[in-house]
Amino acid sequence: MEKCKDVLFNNMLKINLTTTLNIMLTCAKGLENIVLDELRENFINIDIISVTRGKIIFNINSNIHSLLRLKCADNLYLLISEFECGKDRKSLEKISTKISKLDFSILDKVYDSKNKCKICVKAGREGKHNYSRFDLEKAVLRGILSKRRFMHTDGTEADLEFRFDLNDDKGIISLKLTSPQFRFRQKERSFSAGAIRPTIAHSLIWLSGIDKNDIFYDPCCGSGTILSERDFYPARRIIGSDISDSAITAAKNNNRSGIIIYKDDATNCCMKDKTITKIVSNIPWDQQIKVANVFEFYFRILSQIIRIIHEEGKIVLFTDKEAAINYAAEKCGVYVDKVATLSLHGLHPSIFIIRMGE
Repeated sequence: MEKCKDVLFNNMLKINLTTTLNIMLTCAKGLENIVLDELRENFINIDIISVTRGKIIFNINSNIHSLLRLKCADNLYLLISEFECGKDRKSLEKISTKISKLDFSILDKVYDSKNKCKICVKAGREGKHNYSRFDLEKAVLRGILSKRRFMHTDGTEADLEFRFDLNDDKGIISLKLTSPQFRFRQKERSFSAGAIRPTIAHSLIWLSGIDKNDIFYDPCCGSGTILSERDFYPARRIIGSDISDSAITAAKNNNRSGIIIYKDDATNCCMKDKTITKIVSNIPWDQQIKVANVFEFYFRILSQIIRIIHEEGKIVLFTDKEAAINYAAEKCGVYVDKVATLSLHGLHPSIFIIRMGE
């Protein structure tokens, strides 16, 4: 399916772009403002239609291939239609009927196959409804299958993946354009305990501000995801360290040789004072990686970070231990700004910027 989706996105380039396309972008819940900033930085001809938790819908009439520049987004979808939906079970048949009457002709331009197209459907809902997500998926599938060109299969064999998002009484049906390689950057990658996905790591990079003269450092680099994301942009030096031998091995395997990666203790690092311009790190949350006393552990890490950061430098940290980061900041005499709180598999980590003064 990954190959088919990559072909699908490439075929999107053939569309006559005098017609504006409606695109839905998904991201980690809580990163919407950062992704909006990236969108506006990269595109002039863009019209933001709506922003909801984890989703941004926009119109674009520039080269769709340029969307591949986005690094903070998880997936891209071609929006097919929006319509009102009821909340009782009787509404399921109405949803099927509405979908059966939709115009899917744009797919003739983006998917070229003489055989029936194999599809799957994924649905999600928010709000109170008298039916489940699985009931919704079946109703959507029935509507799409009424088009004779489609046949159902499971996700691993599908040529196309449709998505249906239901928020209270508003339904959105869309077609997935991107494969997992879009958000994971490559086919194979080693991940250490507590690793974050590349799109989240890139959002931290984006917040830090990107300068070609940066001396960039991640003192808890793990498998090196943050380092890899910073490497999309020029820098004087990109450095990572970790206390774990296995993490260092993974980080070196995941990154090019020009990135400096070595074993070190973030609570007592070997860096010289005031030598680093940017520090971005996903510091241990005391989840997969346990520490004896998270409050003192954060204090010791932050003490080192403050020692090595340049006077004009910037610090961006990611953790779900807000009380511990506030404790450490107060004890170090610095200030904390919470920029965003994410929702990740039942956890709610936040992005913090550390400031030296008011």
